[in-house]
Amino acid sequence: MEPFPENIYPIEFTSAQVTCVAFDAAGVKVPDKILFMRRNKFNRFVELKPNGNLHFDNRSTFEDGKKKFFVTMSIRNATLDDDSLYGALGSYECHAFAVGDAVESGRHAFSVSVITRSKIPKVVVSDIGVLQQ
Repeated sequence: MEPFPENIYPIEFTSAQVTCVAFDAAGVKVPDKILFMRRNKFNRFVELKPNGNLHFDNRSTFEDGKKKFFVTMSIRNATLDDDSLYGALGSYECHAFAVGDAVESGRHAFSVSVITRSKIPKVVVSDIGVLQQ
């Protein structure tokens, strides 16, 4: 049972979302929950909780009678604090748990790379011109 999130690249001060998925193709383990975690400065995982800037939504579907579980973390206003490399906390992971399991059944790392507005290239046209074929 593996959660597979995508790396995300939000522009500073915009919103962003990342979704983790848990599914056991064999149907042995039934996904129950997915927790979003982040490493602290002591290299220990800290569970991310809903707050003014983070929101979590979950849903599930069934494929051939097997449950597929999705949890989406939404960042309302991405800042450098959310960045995997430069934030106060470090890298992100999704931890998937199956029904009845106290230890995660699978986990997967992903990154949040916040692009600051000053790093976005700007196009400057010095003279007015007419485009010719």
